[in-house]
Amino acid sequence: MQVLLGEIKVVHEDITDLRDKEFTRAKELLAGATHVYLIGFGFGARNVERLGLANVQAPGFAATAYGMTNKETHQCRTLCGGRVDLIQNFPALEFLRNAAALN
Repeated sequence: MQVLLGEIKVVHEDITDLRDKEFTRAKELLAGATHVYLIGFGFGARNVERLGLANVQAPGFAATAYGMTNKETHQCRTLCGGRVDLIQNFPALEFLRNAAALN
């Protein structure tokens, strides 16, 4: 977990300062992934679009949705092309322990 914490990046909305290359790299990684887990992702429409989440083909594509209502999870799933499995009943660590394939 400590290794992962050092890799977390906050990507700001402004893309005029060359940070869009991070989105390009993220899209490349998502395209080749067999498992994609989004933890604490806000599902802002602009970021979902920029990451191309509606195009993710990974058979294991899930995200935390702790505290979200059914309506909110439906909206997020729709933004992601119906491909993401949103897990409402686990906060981040329990999501990893119970829903993610980490082997």
